[in-house]
Amino acid sequence: MKHPGNLPRKRDQSSETAVLLKSRRRCCLCYFLSQDGQRKKGQIAHINHNRADSKEENLAWLCQDHHDEYDTRTSQTKNLTQNELRHYKSVLEDSISKGVIGLDGPQIIDSLKWACIDIADDSSWFEMNQVEGDDYTLFSYSWSGSLGEGDLPLTKHTDPIFDVTLLNGNNPTVLSRIGVIAKRSWQKLAGFPPPEQITVWQEYSLGFKWVVGQPQWIILENPIYLAAKTPFRYKLRLKGYANNVPNNYSVITLVCQTDSGTIESDGICLAT
Repeated sequence: MKHPGNLPRKRDQSSETAVLLKSRRRCCLCYFLSQDGQRKKGQIAHINHNRADSKEENLAWLCQDHHDEYDTRTSQTKNLTQNELRHYKSVLEDSISKGVIGLDGPQIIDSLKWACIDIADDSSWFEMNQVEGDDYTLFSYSWSGSLGEGDLPLTKHTDPIFDVTLLNGNNPTVLSRIGVIAKRSWQKLAGFPPPEQITVWQEYSLGFKWVVGQPQWIILENPIYLAAKTPFRYKLRLKGYANNVPNNYSVITLVCQTDSGTIESDGICLAT
């Protein structure tokens, strides 16, 4: 059912023109939710669903699909809210004004850097060495239980747990997702140690599956605003890694997503 709103009145042409120029006919929902900054056929939506209110702050350019979704009420699922749309509109216009989105679509600016990727103290993995190849860099970690050290300590876990520090660049950004990508695996030794059923508190825990090349995301319920040149540190546990990796050697990468784009770490080798 559509929002009835009020009877339409003649729209303020100056407000409409301002919205079109500032958005460059990019849909802010496509951009923020799907990182799609291409020009779209669409319509100008009224954020408060009142078609009589044509002030610029109440107008947003949306593609046809997202306009239909925004204006449709549902009884079972949570609708997109007015505050969400206002925020997404602001992020889009800010990205355009800073040149993140050019005339031909989004320009991925790798302003966020992987400052440090370590194995966490509460993981049973330990750092071995860094391997340089022709087309990759590998940070190598090994599972301590394979080195004859006896039973796994009660404070440790076979799930890889990474202690990660990101460092933002010169422009503020919003971190919305963190995750991992499975790259490849191979068999070098027979078998993999069974995971211990130990509960370890983690800031972020991702139910890991072995799906090569496909990002596995944790969507941050409350996106994190990063000011210019500020660090952000988090711990990421790959829950169920030992049960899901097909072999006992693997390469993964860490990924994160901001309003400026997606960045991916160098390769990480996990081995027994």
